[in-house]
Amino acid sequence: MTDESTSQITNTHYSGGFQYTEDHLDFFPHAEGYVNVIDYSAFHYVYTYKDHLGNIRLKYTLDPDTNETAILEENHYYPYGLTHQGYNADHKFFFAINEIIELVEVTSIMDDKYKYKFNGMEWQDELDLNHYDFGARNYDAALGRWMNVDPLADIQPDKTPYHFVSNNPITRVDPTGMLDTHYEDEFGKTIVETNDGNDATVVIAGDNVKAFQEDFNNTSVMHQDGAAKNAEWISKYGEGMVAQGGATVQPWAIGALGHDVDYSGVAFAAAGLTLSVGESALEGTTFRLFNNKGTNFSPKLYRSGWRGGSAGQIKTYGGASKGFGFAGKALGWYGVGNAGLDLIQGKTTGVQGIADIGFGIIGTLGGKAGAIISLSYELGKIAGPSKWYGSDDTKWFK
Repeated sequence: MTDESTSQITNTHYSGGFQYTEDHLDFFPHAEGYVNVIDYSAFHYVYTYKDHLGNIRLKYTLDPDTNETAILEENHYYPYGLTHQGYNADHKFFFAINEIIELVEVTSIMDDKYKYKFNGMEWQDELDLNHYDFGARNYDAALGRWMNVDPLADIQPDKTPYHFVSNNPITRVDPTGMLDTHYEDEFGKTIVETNDGNDATVVIAGDNVKAFQEDFNNTSVMHQDGAAKNAEWISKYGEGMVAQGGATVQPWAIGALGHDVDYSGVAFAAAGLTLSVGESALEGTTFRLFNNKGTNFSPKLYRSGWRGGSAGQIKTYGGASKGFGFAGKALGWYGVGNAGLDLIQGKTTGVQGIADIGFGIIGTLGGKAGAIISLSYELGKIAGPSKWYGSDDTKWFK
């Protein structure tokens, strides 16, 4: 931030709720608000009152002068985020004067460092921008629109790329900027939408619509967009789920319909990495099966370069490393073959099948590095959202 009067640049640093100006800690969160830090050593608890949308309506604390509760700031919002005028206009903050900490009024040269307001987001008034920082994009409450294009706008061609919470700020919030889940009845009529990052349409059977609506309406707005709650609704009321080609469909949503997520790719890749590491570790080693008399079964592995076997007349064998290498490659080619068979049988789309085969070959022939890449790919398929391209792969039903 640049001070217009002095042209001095001030750097603000963010670290998981801890906020710094240069190297000075300004505040950090607690369960009911935040802790204001004064002169590196004085800590003052500030409590915030939020409404059902997460808007910070009130900030209050203990006045160090009177030892009574004092209001620091009060705000009331229009639906799209502009603040009402004519209420409590006082805005105070903690300030140290000659080592005495007092509550003082905000002025043009002394400002409150804590600027979180509408939807709990930070108000950006630098350079008179007057935007809210939602992380991925900036929001202008005067327009009720984003100032940046939605990077996933092509997935929702029916909506402007600048729309805010699908033009429904009374009951919806946008904590992440992710995509919506549409809940429809069997006739295609939209029941509700949730902003949970799962870009799919969930079909609710007719006899479940009323119960679902009651459940939805009885759920706090702050939880309506959560993955856990949406997974519960999909599992309890959903009859099926449909997504457009290229849509981002979350694994938890697929699992909520009773479809198991396939972990076999991760298992193959993890086993391949283990065998690859074993191959490297056993390079040059030998092993015995029996003791030097040949009477007792006593397997033992000898380190690389050890020559005591011949001196002690112990029969040793090489090839442990080659055995691990052969097993790893056999397992890798088996996985590649399975991926190819799934592609031929139509169990995976062309793009998905080719990717599976390609990363399987990398894992088979690429040594430890290739095995790590292959395992990372398989973990990404399970942990991250899936990309569904073909018409056959965009429909799930119980």
